[in-house]
Amino acid sequence: ESARVTVERVGIINLADITFYAAVDFAHGDRRWAMDARPSDAIAIALRTKAPIFVSKKVIDKSRKIDLSKDVADDDQTRKQKWAEILENLSPEDFGKYKM
Repeated sequence: ESARVTVERVGIINLADITFYAAVDFAHGDRRWAMDARPSDAIAIALRTKAPIFVSKKVIDKSRKIDLSKDVADDDQTRKQKWAEILENLSPEDFGKYKM
C-alpha cells in the first residue's frame, strides 16, 4: 500500500506435469507488470487484497485429464518398498544400546 502498488488480478496460467503455475498482475499508476508465483502464494495474495482470481480454460481442460489415483498408488507402493529394504537391512548394531 505504501508503495501504491495494487494487485490487479491473479491468474492460474498453466498446468504441466501435475504442477500448476500462477502469475500476479500488479499496477502502479499507468505501469502494469506480471510476476510469476506459486499458486498457493498467488491465491493468498489475491484473498488478502480482494483481487480477482482467474483460471485459464487451458488449465481447466488439462486438469480434467489428470488421474491422481495412479500417482498416489505408485507413490505408496514405492514408500512401502523403501521401508521394507530399510527393515531387511537392519542389524543389531543399528539399535546401539537398545538390545534385541
